[in-house]
Amino acid sequence: MSKRPLLSYISLMMILFFSCQDNDFFLRSGPPTVTTESAIKNADEEVILQGFLKMNNTEIEALGFEYGEAGDTSRNVVYVKNSPDKGNFKYVISSGLSSDITYFYRAFIVTDSSIYGETKNFSFTGYTPKVDSLSSNTGQVGDTLRIYGKRLREKTFPTDIRFGNHSVYMIPASNDSILQCFISHNLPIDDSTAVTVTINQNVSNAHSFILSTPSIHRFEPISGFDGDEITVFGENFSNNIGYNEIFINDKQVERLTSSKEHITFKLPYMKFHGKLPIKLSIGKQVILSEELLEIKGPVIKSYSANEGYSGDTISIVMENIQEDNTFEVLFGDYTADIIEHKNDSLKVIIPSVSRSSLLYNYFSPIKVIVNGLKETSSSTSFKIKQQWHSKAATPFSWGHPYTAFTYNNLGYILETNDKVFYRYNPSVDTWQREEVVFPGERGKHSLLVVKSNKLLKIGGLVRGEPSHNFWEYNFDTNSWTQKENLPFSFTRATHFEYNGLLYILTNQGEVWTYNYSSEEFTQKNNLPITFYDFAFAFKDNQNIYLITYGSNWLYDPNMDSWQENSQNTIRQYDYLQAPVGVYAENTAYILDQGQHLLRFDTPSESWVKVSTYPGCGGSNAYKTTFTIDDKIYWGATSGGYGGCTPLMFSYQLP
Repeated sequence: MSKRPLLSYISLMMILFFSCQDNDFFLRSGPPTVTTESAIKNADEEVILQGFLKMNNTEIEALGFEYGEAGDTSRNVVYVKNSPDKGNFKYVISSGLSSDITYFYRAFIVTDSSIYGETKNFSFTGYTPKVDSLSSNTGQVGDTLRIYGKRLREKTFPTDIRFGNHSVYMIPASNDSILQCFISHNLPIDDSTAVTVTINQNVSNAHSFILSTPSIHRFEPISGFDGDEITVFGENFSNNIGYNEIFINDKQVERLTSSKEHITFKLPYMKFHGKLPIKLSIGKQVILSEELLEIKGPVIKSYSANEGYSGDTISIVMENIQEDNTFEVLFGDYTADIIEHKNDSLKVIIPSVSRSSLLYNYFSPIKVIVNGLKETSSSTSFKIKQQWHSKAATPFSWGHPYTAFTYNNLGYILETNDKVFYRYNPSVDTWQREEVVFPGERGKHSLLVVKSNKLLKIGGLVRGEPSHNFWEYNFDTNSWTQKENLPFSFTRATHFEYNGLLYILTNQGEVWTYNYSSEEFTQKNNLPITFYDFAFAFKDNQNIYLITYGSNWLYDPNMDSWQENSQNTIRQYDYLQAPVGVYAENTAYILDQGQHLLRFDTPSESWVKVSTYPGCGGSNAYKTTFTIDDKIYWGATSGGYGGCTPLMFSYQLP
């Protein structure tokens, strides 16, 4: 056989063999290569980086991807585990990417050196958060709720936790798999609310949440005063005391402690008293207790009298008051002075009414106001009895100051101008002129003292000068007798009786006694003061007082001395009438400034206003006074206001 055909056959077979092995040959003979493929996004919103590898029979130490933001020199380097010998490989980025950012990436392999594929990019619009579960499907305002899931936080855009349409506060300690938030007080009251997480308009799946409904089971105690503590028991209250808002009569209260099952609060100080439900507000949920809470307030049970005069004392029996309360007691529009209060009663002085009401009986309920807020009124009206009555005025109106006196239940004034007595008879309410004329000179500011059937006219001013004249009038013989001159004189004086002696206190501070039997004057120790137009002395029980502007003085007969015992509010005023004092029915009175009637309260040694002079122009009119039985008569003999003098009124003593 020829060798040439055989060689041709062998050559052909070799060509066919190597032709069939062409690809493997180049793979084994060339360097390895890596290709960067396009990135894709899977159903879980994860970014998948893809690459393609050609090994070319070269050992690969590692392969993976580099990626990062445009312009950022740092790169994230990730490696693919379980590297393939050839073909496709990938890496899943499940977190850490920022929304609305363009990322650049490339595949790489590592042999003796690093080999890179081409650089490509992808735009990331953000992860869609996924909510797996909630720590609780129910809760109350202020509770902390945990949300479990994936991709719940992102670097570039904030996380928005929503209950329905309402965003809530996210606690900073949250991460991308657990979010914590407070249940907002703005949540609507719905059967169910959808909880979602939103990041850059990417909204997660929803989980249902139900807001717990609070309920009040009971409270203790069931009644109380303002300031008392009340504890409410129930369920589904807020853990946050600030959200457990309690209202009593629509007034928010001070909360002291609270939990899921109780709230302790303090009753507010308010005007209301009575029974009402407790209102609890937690967020938009508002409930009322079925049981009623009693807010204790003052109640007038009774009083010791249904009527009385201004200045009288009455007791008011009360309920639901406390000794540390403050009180105000009103008779209509007039405030009463409170002289004593206990936990079940008040003792008050019936107030004086206005000048326009003085000549009538005044009817009104009694109102008691406690702590400036709560008040109660009596069911019936109290009668403040009329004390002032208009009487016949003096038949003269000369501009002189007069001193009046009482003898045999008749009132007398020695009229300065005519020098005769005018006698007032209360039974017929008339004045009558006596015919006997005083034989001495005209004068004023004399002391007129009645003793037995005699009237002593002591000193005073004659022709503007202090006089030493001393006269005596006998009511039985209707005659005047001049006595020996006084060893002293004065422009003003006051007097009192003690141990059968007449004490005379002069404006110069001298003190003299007069013995009615021996008709002798004896000088005593001087006063520690002098006075001008006002001084009023009187004996009250065993005490002897001298009242001057601003001071109450007390006399010690054993030591023959005077001491300032207390102070008063009586003051001297220009262009106002000087005070006038009178002692009647074992009580001292002063008509101050010509219009304010004051009564001396012995226990407190204070002057209490009990009434007001009912006539017009009271502060400008000269006043004189006398007493008959249980009435004080006040005569306004002259004054500067036309039509306001002469006038006279009687004042009924309590």
